[in-house]
Amino acid sequence: MAVYFMFGGFMVALITAIIYFVLYIFARAAKISKEHIEKAFLIYPLLWFFYTWINALWGVNIYSGNSESVHTVLANLFIFGTPTYFLIGSIYTYIRKLWKFFVAYMVLGGGLMLTWFINAFF
Repeated sequence: MAVYFMFGGFMVALITAIIYFVLYIFARAAKISKEHIEKAFLIYPLLWFFYTWINALWGVNIYSGNSESVHTVLANLFIFGTPTYFLIGSIYTYIRKLWKFFVAYMVLGGGLMLTWFINAFF
C-alpha cells in the first residue's frame, strides 16, 4: 500500500511538472511576459489550497463522480502535493519578495498544514 501511495505521489508531481512545462512553452510562444507566467504558476497551488479548505470545512466536493482513479489522484495530491506546494511556494515567494503571494501561502497553505498536523497528532 505504501508503494502504491508513493507511486501515486510521484505521478501527481510528474503530471504537475508536465502541465507547468507545457503551459510555459505555450505562454512563451504567445509572447506573454515572464511576470504574468510566474503569477499564473503561483496561483495554481493557491486554488488547490482554497479547494481543500472548501472541501474540509463545508464538505463541498467539486467532483461528485464515483471514479476510483480520480479519488486516488485527489488523495495523492492532498497527501503529497499540499505540503510540497506549501514549502516550495513559500520559499520561492519569500526569496523573490512577492509578499502578497507569501501571505496567501501562509494563510491558506500554512493554516491547512497546521490544522492537518493538529488533527493528525492531537
